[in-house]
Amino acid sequence: MLLHLLLCRVTLGKSFLQYSAMKMAHAPPGHHSVMGKPSQGGLAYPEYVVYRGEQAYPEYLITYQIVRPQESSSLAGAPDSEPNASR
Repeated sequence: MLLHLLLCRVTLGKSFLQYSAMKMAHAPPGHHSVMGKPSQGGLAYPEYVVYRGEQAYPEYLITYQIVRPQESSSLAGAPDSEPNASR
């Protein structure tokens, strides 16, 4: 299965600083984005939210696939890790 990731350049403009999770339909007056900062009892990770599509420029489309090794092939041909006592 192929997966896709869109890597964008984003302009934040004047950011409103927020420390708790809060649903906002738009940036507060006088601001262009919201910057969520992690805090004790608040957000766990930094977040950046823009509300206008014009603030983001899609620069790269990355297509990738996750390949998991098969257990049988990873063990086949592996050198014996224990020393041979008869030598």
